[in-house]
Amino acid sequence: MRSTLSRQVLNAKGPKVRHASLCRPTYSSGEAQGARGAKRNGLPQTITELKQQIASKIVSQQQVLRSSVIETMWEQHPASVVVCNAEGRIILANAPAKEMARMEPEGMLLNAAPSIWGKLLPNEYGATAGWPSLRTLLKKPMGRKECRLFQPLNIVYDVVLSTAPLATAEQKKAGAILMFTDITLVKRRELMLRECAVREERKRMAAELHDTLCQGLNAIVLMLQAAQPALQSSATQRQVRRAYEVAMDTLREARHSMWTFAREASGNIDPANALAVAAKQMFNDTPVQCELLLQEQPFNLPSRIRFELLRIGKEALANVLKHSQANRVQMELAYREQTLQLSVMDDGRGFVTGSTGSAQQGYGLTSMRQRAEGLGGKIVIESQPRRGTKIVALIPLINKTNTTAIAA
Repeated sequence: MRSTLSRQVLNAKGPKVRHASLCRPTYSSGEAQGARGAKRNGLPQTITELKQQIASKIVSQQQVLRSSVIETMWEQHPASVVVCNAEGRIILANAPAKEMARMEPEGMLLNAAPSIWGKLLPNEYGATAGWPSLRTLLKKPMGRKECRLFQPLNIVYDVVLSTAPLATAEQKKAGAILMFTDITLVKRRELMLRECAVREERKRMAAELHDTLCQGLNAIVLMLQAAQPALQSSATQRQVRRAYEVAMDTLREARHSMWTFAREASGNIDPANALAVAAKQMFNDTPVQCELLLQEQPFNLPSRIRFELLRIGKEALANVLKHSQANRVQMELAYREQTLQLSVMDDGRGFVTGSTGSAQQGYGLTSMRQRAEGLGGKIVIESQPRRGTKIVALIPLINKTNTTAIAA
């Protein structure tokens, strides 16, 4: 009886239930394959997203760093940097550009650059002067070019200028950038080195003149002087006397050249002072009234200009003393914006310019012309019979060989 009941109870419980089927859903064959593919693709997608996030952060950091570098270079770069738009209006200027301009140039037109920074001239004499036009700036870049900035009060800067056009992403002309670097100190050091070399050479030449030419001429003068009393013929005495005078004149000129070289070797002598001393020595014991209007040098001149200018001035004064029969002579030395001008005027007998007279065709005027042309300049002569003579030497200050430094 008990065993039958137990079997009935057991049979009532039905078939056994598999508990695993309660936790794991059943899929069809296609659904199972899709689930396995999702697992395989999930990790690469996550990696790609991480890479994109990292790349965006790196780009952001690079942009911040690039902006910081550009801002620092803009404010701290020693060169003067100016940016203008396509209409030629200055939209940006860094601190050095503003300092050189001594004003706020932003908002002004670029064609006003001569009044903002000064007149721009090339170091090559005779080349085209001026700031580049807007059309040139927008067309193509310009490489490094040495120029000079002339500002009021005879302030001169040596600069290196370069330009480049600016364009948008669509290649539309957006403006131009100009950069000019002040190299005045570099040029001044180069000038000092050349000055030292020239001074040493002048010392050597002065010593050479003293030990050779002057000593030899002095010996000739002494021998001629000793021979004169022993001569019997009056004609021979006159010839020896003439030879003695020529030798004395040559000796004086040689000594003068020697002392000129020596003085030039001693340092930077202002041409105004040197010309004043020469004029005083030449006209001190003569009836000729000499008037001097000599401007002191506003900046240091190269020794070559000082030396050649002194020789030109002395030769012009000597011509007045020897040929003009003048009662009055005036010498003027003036520094123009781009030119040094030395003029000598007299009220003497004058001459017809272009004639074959000795006053025009002698070695004196030829020497002056050669000296002026050697500096890139010229000699201008104005004269009429009985109306005096005016000789003007024009020496450019923008010649490559005539580089000057602004006063310290």
